[in-house]
Amino acid sequence: MAESVERRLEQFVPAFEQLQQLGVFKPEEIKSIIVRTREFENNLTSRNVRPEKFLDYLQYEASLLQLTEVRKTSIGIDPFKQRLLSDVDFPKHIHSIYRRMVGTFPDDLKLWNLYFDFCESRADLKSLHVAFDQCLQRHRNKPDVWIRAARFEMINNNNPELARTYMFTAIEINKKSAECYATLAETICYISSQIKERSEIQDIQVEADLTKAPLKVYETALNECEGNLGTVYSLFFDVFTTYKIPVEPLIEATEAKESPELYAAIALKNESDDAVYEAFRRYISEHPSTDLMIKFADFLGERKNGDELVEILDKIDGFSDDEATRFCELLLKCGKYEDANDMLYDGESNDRMRKCKLQIIAYKSEKNDEFLKNAREYIKQQPNKKELNSLMAFLYAKRNPDFEDWLSVLLSVATHVETDELAKMMKFTLLHYSAKQADTLLTKLTAIVVPTPLFIEVATEIAAQNEGSEDRIRHMHEIAVQKWGKVEASVWLNYCTFEFNNKNFKKVDNIRFRAVHTLEDSADFQRKYSEKFCRGK
Repeated sequence: MAESVERRLEQFVPAFEQLQQLGVFKPEEIKSIIVRTREFENNLTSRNVRPEKFLDYLQYEASLLQLTEVRKTSIGIDPFKQRLLSDVDFPKHIHSIYRRMVGTFPDDLKLWNLYFDFCESRADLKSLHVAFDQCLQRHRNKPDVWIRAARFEMINNNNPELARTYMFTAIEINKKSAECYATLAETICYISSQIKERSEIQDIQVEADLTKAPLKVYETALNECEGNLGTVYSLFFDVFTTYKIPVEPLIEATEAKESPELYAAIALKNESDDAVYEAFRRYISEHPSTDLMIKFADFLGERKNGDELVEILDKIDGFSDDEATRFCELLLKCGKYEDANDMLYDGESNDRMRKCKLQIIAYKSEKNDEFLKNAREYIKQQPNKKELNSLMAFLYAKRNPDFEDWLSVLLSVATHVETDELAKMMKFTLLHYSAKQADTLLTKLTAIVVPTPLFIEVATEIAAQNEGSEDRIRHMHEIAVQKWGKVEASVWLNYCTFEFNNKNFKKVDNIRFRAVHTLEDSADFQRKYSEKFCRGK
């Protein structure tokens, strides 16, 4: 293992010597780079190596490459006239790290996509083509990889025929993927548009029907992708409009299927809300169905057309729990509280319904005390009290209570809601009351809750507007690092930021030392710490 690490380092010797001779790096800087590179290489030899180790190494090498380019420019080296060894060796080394990473974690598509991104950023088409082929050998059932490879070949590599071949293969393997069929149609349209452009340049008239081939693909997609027909239409509509192909034949073929899902998809693809509305009305009058009316109701609710939403819902016989929940929320969004209450006639079967019921209670309660009494009685009977207590507090806030009443309600629910929700309530207090009153609330809550990173963030904001809060905030940071300090780099960085902003630089360094020796993996912390606190040193 050690020998392979040293061999990797030896390959950079000529490049480093050249950079030193040209004055790009000083000898001590090159020594530091070698030490860091050796550390990263040794990390990768571990049997339990994680993707983060590779990513940290890649981040370092990318920063080194960028720094090299900046230094070369600053001393007058023109990259177009003078090519250095590092111009080849550094990118080549980054490629090798990426290849080792995807070789070690071949099932992680996020890592493959990062490699694809790097190849594209370097315009390294050969390496990208190889990477796609290697990835597709292992991930043949992942449509996203096929589509990305096809689009690259079609748009970047000017090889739409290969892109089309990719998509034919992808469809053989992923017969239910609407995206694959749409991308195949896109490759066909791209090839047709190229033929048309060349013909126009050569003054040759093309009489072929450019809609025939994509429409045939569309018909196949509709037959294969049952249950996802709306997505199929939407994707093909976008392909047709992108390549300026008339959509009328597409709409005609779609209407022939007489599917409520497809009627809704056609309506929703209209450019204006008025056109969508008219299309829904026409289809419902010609082909009335519950499914189509439900799609129309969704559209009306999102546009806050409450009166017509109620009218459509009255025509539908029975709803599933999911539909009843969704329409209850939409009715509340439209201000139709009584109608929303009618949707809950069978009771509240899920947490979203219970939240709707609480909003209805708030609407029906004229006085603040009446609302609190009714809400608390309702919450007592429910299984999930935390979210409902939080919602009750926010609904109460909308009634603009005096601060003392607001404080009393918050303290009554403080131990029955998530700490992050309390942080939002503190933020509301700071914005709608005063910094001093927010500090009063903070003082009360600090004694009864375990602070989360979000709680500390809001507390710090409050402290910045009040004198004498430093010790209290520091105490909360200490609790946070004790609770999450082994795995969360962010709690240490937040603590460092707090002390840095208060110009306690010795404490910042002490916290950094503690973080490095406490975190199970401190690489991410050290990188972010350097970026935030060490620039310009």
